[in-house]
Amino acid sequence: MAQPSKYMQKGIFIMGTFKRNKATALLSAALLAVQALTFTPLVSAQTPDDELAELMMREDPERFRYAYTTAMTQSSPDVDSVVHDSRFDDCIRLDVIDVSHHQGDIDWNAVAAYGIDEAIIRIGFRGYGEFGEVVEDKKFRQNLEGATAAGLQVGVYFYTQAISTEEAIEEADFVLNTLGEMQNCEVTCPVYLDIEDVEGDTGRLDAMMYGPDVHTELCRTFCSVIEAGGYQAGIYSNKHWLNNKLYAEDLAQDFDIWLANYTTQTNYTGTYQMWQYSKNGWVDGINMYVDRNVSYSRRADYVSDGLTIACIGEIANPVLIGDGTFTYYTSDPNVATVDYDGTITAWDIGDARITAVSSNGTSDSIEITVGKSTHVDLGFDTMLYTDLGEQVLPELDIPTEYALTSSDPDVFTIDQNGNIETTGYGDAELILQDMFGNSITCKVVVPAMAPNVGDCNLDGIVNAGDATDILVLSADHGSGNNSIHLTDAHLALYDYDGNGIVDSADAADLLCDSARAGAGA
Repeated sequence: MAQPSKYMQKGIFIMGTFKRNKATALLSAALLAVQALTFTPLVSAQTPDDELAELMMREDPERFRYAYTTAMTQSSPDVDSVVHDSRFDDCIRLDVIDVSHHQGDIDWNAVAAYGIDEAIIRIGFRGYGEFGEVVEDKKFRQNLEGATAAGLQVGVYFYTQAISTEEAIEEADFVLNTLGEMQNCEVTCPVYLDIEDVEGDTGRLDAMMYGPDVHTELCRTFCSVIEAGGYQAGIYSNKHWLNNKLYAEDLAQDFDIWLANYTTQTNYTGTYQMWQYSKNGWVDGINMYVDRNVSYSRRADYVSDGLTIACIGEIANPVLIGDGTFTYYTSDPNVATVDYDGTITAWDIGDARITAVSSNGTSDSIEITVGKSTHVDLGFDTMLYTDLGEQVLPELDIPTEYALTSSDPDVFTIDQNGNIETTGYGDAELILQDMFGNSITCKVVVPAMAPNVGDCNLDGIVNAGDATDILVLSADHGSGNNSIHLTDAHLALYDYDGNGIVDSADAADLLCDSARAGAGA
């Protein structure tokens, strides 16, 4: 699978990413070092056909060979005829098959026409005999290309017989390297590890008689490497293993669980996202029995129907829930673009619609409105401080993508949270710069001497000009325009009559006093 490159440009982004929690990698440094090595499978699709066929017949578990050793009937249940647990009432039900080379040559167009939504394709297996060779399924590449071309969502699985974490890493590396050779096919469903007993024989993993702790660690090791490679990982196992041989709920916190339980109504109470309910199913396009599954998937849904972005250059990540791989589209890339992971960037004033399309066939849109043309406003023009060392947070509503700086740190400093600390007397500018290089400023004043009450413009004289400033300030506050950030120092200047309110009465009192002083009274 070609991994999405993390680039951003002004245009339409249509790359997808899984919307699930990634597992915490529990591998030691030594094991990760093993992972970093290039792994060459011991047996691959290039192995001579006769040798490969003999090995696969000897090492391939009986359950997989069941597909062509039993006479077919067309009486198996389908997705609509089995009973689904009520916990999945809000989910869509996807019709899924899983296949290996035992299904022979598949007409994937006929499979798609039959109504199958997804195919989980065996990529390979480790033999269960003494040597435990890693083998690529000889129909894997043909099946992956055919299912992809027919428009199905695809995932893969690997049948494990690993008896150590080193072998689990070897198996995961085999999967990643093999998928890396299939750049033309995007794997949009999880990569599953198939762990189970060998039917009718004792496999090399069975012989170890491990407990749930070791089995669980083998699964977690494989899945952690797979997810480090950029894929969603999952565990396939039957109800007995999930209940008794694995710590299934621990694994389910980080990885998908694919339950095998051949019945029309499972009573498994643990967590699972997909249920394999039949091993003797049939669909058009396949001449052998095939496993039938139902995958439960939640619909794509933006939690909010709309989003306002305050200014150009700002980014947003609206909450999106749902399962699957998401692809994103924008209706107007001149207004807003969307990155491969759903991150939206505003480019111009206007409206746009961002749509998320899930691989499970559902989609949802959110309306985007972009506000101001170039950058956010500081919301005020002047700040006044009267004490050195004074620290004030002026409640700046500024996105994190903007830089705040002081033109003169000897007068004041400011951190990226907007905390201002005065360091000396004088005037300086608070500078706000956006991601495009646009900037606006605010004047910060730290006078050496405390200004007189009423000297609102700090010119050393109390006169009609100060009364004008008071009237303007009062009118601005009445209209909701805070042109000046009112620190305690400002209130001491503007509230001329000392009643705790800055209004026209302060301007009137100041004018009267100024007139009397001018007349020598």
